[in-house]
Amino acid sequence: MTIPTAHQLIHVCKHWRNVALDIPDLWKHAILVHTALPDWPEDTTGVQLRARAFHDIAELYGGKLSHVQLSWLWRMPRDSTCAQPNSVLQYMDRYVWFKLVVGDFFSHFTGFYSQLNNNDGKIHAPLLEELCLICYKATIEQEVVEFEAPMLKRLALYDHPMDSTRQFILPWHQLTQLSVGEPRFLNRSASLSSRWRDLTRLLHSLSSLEYLHQGAVGIEILDPGSR
Repeated sequence: MTIPTAHQLIHVCKHWRNVALDIPDLWKHAILVHTALPDWPEDTTGVQLRARAFHDIAELYGGKLSHVQLSWLWRMPRDSTCAQPNSVLQYMDRYVWFKLVVGDFFSHFTGFYSQLNNNDGKIHAPLLEELCLICYKATIEQEVVEFEAPMLKRLALYDHPMDSTRQFILPWHQLTQLSVGEPRFLNRSASLSSRWRDLTRLLHSLSSLEYLHQGAVGIEILDPGSR
């Protein structure tokens, strides 16, 4: 997890804590949460500590916790796979901007969607205005994620297959901006013509759309410093 500047300043001394809390611009940034890399093995205790660290940040930021990216790219200990994502998803009701990046091992986490949803089967994001979903491997077809996001206007959707209306239930009619495509290095199993048909079907449900970008997303989107 990348420690934000504001979080560092408030631990210098009481004076700097007060100064930092009074400067709104210090808190206007994305908090980036990512799992361990393949060559950085992490046991269950490490995962739990990283999850707890995010809870501490959420307590500090309060309502200022508005921009968050969760990158879940690599296999983690089986008995703790959901601890860190859950710590991030618990605060979805605060986010204005949220990016979810899921890697090659996504299909191994069969309980991921159930952890996202609360009792009514929806992800509640009342303040969410911009959502970015990036999946580097086809997800489980029978699983469906439903977002309750009355403020959502901007969506970036990079996954496989392109027609994600089958997998994500979103307020499509609200969207004014859409970026859609797939990772450049992904093995393509469908023809180009079928992909255009999928995109055409998707566009028919976007009655408020003002801006459309269609293309691929490069590996550089994994850079924690990018937005």
